[in-house]
Amino acid sequence: MPTVEPVEGGTPNLGDVGGAAREEWRSEEEEYTRAAAAQWAHRRTLVDIARELMHRGDRVAVTAGATTFTGTVTHVGLDVLRVGTPGGTTDVSLAAVTTGTGERRRARLPAPVVLRVIERARAGGRRASGGAETFRARLLEHEADSVAVVVGSFLLDEELRGTLTVGHDQVCVADRDGRETYVPVGWVSWVALRPA
Repeated sequence: MPTVEPVEGGTPNLGDVGGAAREEWRSEEEEYTRAAAAQWAHRRTLVDIARELMHRGDRVAVTAGATTFTGTVTHVGLDVLRVGTPGGTTDVSLAAVTTGTGERRRARLPAPVVLRVIERARAGGRRASGGAETFRARLLEHEADSVAVVVGSFLLDEELRGTLTVGHDQVCVADRDGRETYVPVGWVSWVALRPA
């Protein structure tokens, strides 16, 4: 308990005692709040950050290798982020290797991706939508739609264009001329839908 000097009659001034106690309590609460915020920040994952950016509606730059996409995050799954750009949508892998299944899935080896906030949103943002929960599931959606996509990989200097066939651990990109390129799923960094 805080010590307070007694007044002339030997009795402490209760107003001063109460004020000192409130100040001590406020100081302790601020310390607990700082500690809780630090613990929360240390436990956040890249997926948590991506969800926060989506909910806020911030304008972001997502860099995967030598390619940067600028727009807003429109969907976040367990290991995938979708960014809406003026040129179309791009799905970016957030994990090269995952472990676990369902809601327990987590990045065992995070993908080499950088998220930058370009402009904080003053209003807007969005809720989580019903998009694909995993990057592989999103690749399978592209295959099922038989749409031409652009594929980026850290293994290649050039982008691959064509339709997808998703194997167990690899993706085949077949271009218009029938040439096929096979890339391990873990090394596909992004897939974009672009108008023809």
